[in-house]
Amino acid sequence: MLYINDLKDENGAFCLSSASNNWVKKQFSNLRPSHENKNYLEKTREIPKLILNNLKPIKGSAGTLIIFNTDCVHHQGIVNKES
Repeated sequence: MLYINDLKDENGAFCLSSASNNWVKKQFSNLRPSHENKNYLEKTREIPKLILNNLKPIKGSAGTLIIFNTDCVHHQGIVNKES
């Protein structure tokens, strides 16, 4: 992911839960069904509160390159105030 704008907590920085890849590895095999599979999709949304509470914004200035394993709990940033 490449930031083309300066991003911080307030204006929607990408969020990641560190070490959540361990939980994902235990919950889901490497051979995963299509996201069109409703049962699978629902299971991917049943994330423990401990992991959700550990989501932290990755702040960075324009040009910041983020390389991460997508087998972790992550989400787009949430804008908390007008910029």
